[in-house]
Amino acid sequence: TLEALREKNLGYKTVQVDGMLYVALRNRGVEKILVEGSLEPGIYDLTLAERFAPLDSSAEGFRTWARLYLTGASYWGVDWSQVIYFFEQVSAALPNLRDGTNMTATERYRLGLIGYASQLAEAGEFCEAQQYFEKAMSIGSDPAVQPTAQWAADECWKEQHPPTKKPESNTPTPTPSPTPTGEVTTPVPTEEPTEAPPD
Repeated sequence: TLEALREKNLGYKTVQVDGMLYVALRNRGVEKILVEGSLEPGIYDLTLAERFAPLDSSAEGFRTWARLYLTGASYWGVDWSQVIYFFEQVSAALPNLRDGTNMTATERYRLGLIGYASQLAEAGEFCEAQQYFEKAMSIGSDPAVQPTAQWAADECWKEQHPPTKKPESNTPTPTPSPTPTGEVTTPVPTEEPTEAPPD
């Protein structure tokens, strides 16, 4: 309605119309981000609102988190460490923030941890992988991931507890001794004499 009014008469109550447009665009942008999961359209509305007045701290915060969400999502399946970096921040501030996929920031953070942990395990970095699996499991259990997580934990334990070598025997080995003729003989153990059985 306000846009139609402005098209009809650009100079009609400019200050009041500008104020109403700001409020309408600001609130619609926040609703798109928090309720609808339409992050990019919500960011666009807030940017339009900013033409009329500076955004309040709440709206600015929502726009910032929405941008971080979209940035983190752009690394999805490409760089799990970056996914973790961005969604760890977003999930701490707005855990239920979501986009068109309907995946919350918390769920993306959990899956990012699993993706990175699996990558580390495949590279043989089992102890570090175990740490990321444990972080993911602390957010929510996942039966499909549990076997891989257990495998990484087992391999890490093996790395930290390598098998020990059996100690060498301290029993002295008999050494050959020369005979008067110069020949070398090896001593042969002799049995202790036993008493002859009585007749």
